[in-house]
Amino acid sequence: MQKTDNIHIKFIVRILILSTLISGLSCSMQSRLNRQFKGMTKTELDEYFGQKGTIILLPPEKSYVVYTRTIILRNTPINKGVTTLDPMISPSVEKNRNLFFT
Repeated sequence: MQKTDNIHIKFIVRILILSTLISGLSCSMQSRLNRQFKGMTKTELDEYFGQKGTIILLPPEKSYVVYTRTIILRNTPINKGVTTLDPMISPSVEKNRNLFFT
């Protein structure tokens, strides 16, 4: 009985550590954005992003400002690890990223 209790405790501790690590890493980007732009006015954000943000009005006197960034990802060769006569190249694409501010 003692061995199974010990195994369960170790398993629970590992799950807690893993979930803490995952939640800490998943929230890091959002917190970094919050710190970087906290307290900035709309005009300062417009100057930072180099464009006017689109204002979206919501019912109870709330509004969001949306900024869209477009990044062009160029085509790159795909390495399959073997020598082939026909090279594989990924197509170039546009990546759109929307940032919402309240």
